[in-house]
Amino acid sequence: MPIPETQDEKGFKSNKGDVQIFLKELNDIFNSKYYEFDLPGREDKEEKYTTTYCLDQLSFSDKSQVVEELKTLNVSNYFRTVKDKNIKKHNEYFYIFGKIIQEKMVYIKIKIVSRDQKKVLCVSFHFPEFEMKVFPYR
Repeated sequence: MPIPETQDEKGFKSNKGDVQIFLKELNDIFNSKYYEFDLPGREDKEEKYTTTYCLDQLSFSDKSQVVEELKTLNVSNYFRTVKDKNIKKHNEYFYIFGKIIQEKMVYIKIKIVSRDQKKVLCVSFHFPEFEMKVFPYR
């Protein structure tokens, strides 16, 4: 679990080692024979900031294409860590990444819900609502 260096309403910077461990665990799950990947679409935002719109613009027809992009994340894509506001969910932190896909920045907010059961939740995979400038490990 990450330990915040400093935290505000926008989250905090996890140390580089924690991000590397998260990415290794994420890839271990995605490279296993069976895993659960949830990509719920939030439609309560302006259309151009929804997962559905982003997938359509990228011509992604299913979640497996998203998983392939997530497998290529590295520490330089890391943006920040935020506390999960839904206290009913396991694992209280989301890692946020920004990745250029087809020449467009994509905002990715993801966490491992269960390592034992190999469950991953990606609540955001869409074009960012703000400019993503500061990537602490670039």
